Amino acid sequence: MKKHWKKKLTISATVCCLTWPLAAGAQEQPQNQEKKEFSLDDVTVTAMRYASKTLDTPADVSVYTHEELKSTGAVNLIEALKYQTGLTFNAMGRNGQAWGGMTSEIIIRGVDDGTLVMLNGVPINMNGGYNLEQIPLDIVEKVEVVKGGGAVLYGSEAFGGVINIITKEKVNNSVSLATGTHQQEGGFTLQTGKASIIYNYSQLTEGETVSDVKSSTKIGPTAKTVYYRTAFGDSQKNNFNWNYRFDDHWNFNYMYSKDDYDVLYKQDATNVNLQDSHYNNIRQLTQLSYKENGWETKLFYNTQDLDSTTVETARPKVVGWSDATYTNYGLDVQKNWEAGKNKWLMGVTYQKEEYQKDAQSITGSAPKRYLGALNNVDVDRNHYSVYGQWETPISAKTRLVVSAREDVLKTSDGQKFTAFCPQIQTITKINDYSSWYTNVGKSFKMPTYSQLYYSTDNFIGNPGLQPETSMNYEIGYKEEHKDSSWKVALFKIDMENKIDWVTINTSTGQQQAQNMAGFRNTGIEVNYNHKLSDKFSYSLGGSFSNPEAQSSSADPWERTMGRIQLSGSLNYKLGPTSAALSAVYYGDRSDAGKSISPFFPVALHISRNYGKQYTLNIDIENLLNRRDPINNSASSLYYAQGRAYKVGFTAHF
Repeated sequence: MKKHWKKKLTISATVCCLTWPLAAGAQEQPQNQEKKEFSLDDVTVTAMRYASKTLDTPADVSVYTHEELKSTGAVNLIEALKYQTGLTFNAMGRNGQAWGGMTSEIIIRGVDDGTLVMLNGVPINMNGGYNLEQIPLDIVEKVEVVKGGGAVLYGSEAFGGVINIITKEKVNNSVSLATGTHQQEGGFTLQTGKASIIYNYSQLTEGETVSDVKSSTKIGPTAKTVYYRTAFGDSQKNNFNWNYRFDDHWNFNYMYSKDDYDVLYKQDATNVNLQDSHYNNIRQLTQLSYKENGWETKLFYNTQDLDSTTVETARPKVVGWSDATYTNYGLDVQKNWEAGKNKWLMGVTYQKEEYQKDAQSITGSAPKRYLGALNNVDVDRNHYSVYGQWETPISAKTRLVVSAREDVLKTSDGQKFTAFCPQIQTITKINDYSSWYTNVGKSFKMPTYSQLYYSTDNFIGNPGLQPETSMNYEIGYKEEHKDSSWKVALFKIDMENKIDWVTINTSTGQQQAQNMAGFRNTGIEVNYNHKLSDKFSYSLGGSFSNPEAQSSSADPWERTMGRIQLSGSLNYKLGPTSAALSAVYYGDRSDAGKSISPFFPVALHISRNYGKQYTLNIDIENLLNRRDPINNSASSLYYAQGRAYKVGFTAHF
């Protein structure tokens, strides 16, 4: 058990217990809610921090409803988002499975580690990761994605953009079960008065190996080099989400998620297991929000406990281990109001971040392998920020938006980071169904705890790191009609002080986090949606960009990530039957100048209702049975698993 585990679990459990009696005595709500009708006139809250129609918003905003995400056949959020235009999926295992601190990512506009993820407007990034594979789609009401730098309104990590997950406040009572290729799933949703409860369980059994052949002189029984491939063993995910809506102003949400899994090193010639690393990742996200008369207050307490043990078959008594705890808690208060034709927004945020880690790694070469020195990190930092926004008309059709943010971060070891970010936007309504916008702003990203303090045989932190900064430029056009919409955006990103892991000892391969020269990307994104009839609708999207990184000012620019992305979906509905075919193509991929094969996942989802009580779902993942690289590192590729089938059944009551 870690130092403050009992304290943190007790705080979250106590809050739950205090509010549960209120739910027990509340009035029951109707079990069946009407589904939202098809509409392109979406209202978003993320881009402006207050309600704004997409045509009136000077940013590239996309809204994905629960039904749209579910139609991809995905079980969790990261798998569903990989089919959306302009979002690059980066992973190592099936269903976006994480590997310790190496988590799956949704990369926006080619900016690695530049996505800020929020749950109901509260950032949930911890040490750079957000574990979207632990968020089941059943808890999601909708997802709003804002592309382009979002640090002015939301702070660090929003280089490429912001993903805001808005959870359900009301649910229909249901029970679901599903089984398929190497997987089983189950769960239930329950509405009891003002409280909604959602529980999901999923299990994956060991599948195919996911990596190329690698070599090692360490993990084998002798000093002789062994060759192996990586595989993911059995995994289990549990997610519990509880929402309590006190009234129109107060809302409480608590989410508990646990991911328990193994990573295996399998000898290439014999398939014998050489090493087994077991991970246990628990996240708890707690929020209390208040909204009235333009005031919005969010009190939050988020924790992550990531434990691991590593055992080599040749030395079962030598067990490497790691216990890490991340804690973020704080308060965000904002006020928006109108004065004549002007709109104003002011807000302040306080956030306390704590990081504790104890670890001992297995070191040395075979056959002499042993536990290295105990590594201990116990640091914290206080993050203060103030932000503001002013929206005013400058002509009959054009509005100007000026925003700014000041951040101050102080660490327990005496370091101080500051960042000032301005932003200027315009939105021009051409007519009732079209508009165009401009967006110029500065973003920043604070170094993560791992980049500052992480220390093993292979990696070493750097307390002298400086924040990354970038300038974001964008111009876009939007058009919406009753049965169709399309938008196009041109963007440019210039980043300085980009942080990357650099080899500092070629003989041992040891790497250190360092501020590099920079990153840049210029591109265009296009998206089109069309509802042909009550039966058919489709969407098409594409992006072309040129992401490049530079190790130092003396080095050449080298292309990284992919330059081409094409996405599309075809949807069909007739009576109780619906079907959706989703596909995305990541092409012209490269990392540090080295080519990577395309990634082309295709998924088919079929659903049929039997009355109002029962639903049957059939899903096929990787329909084309391709073994494509699903990550973006040419030096260490991981591949998609083969075609997988799943049949699910849901009972509504």
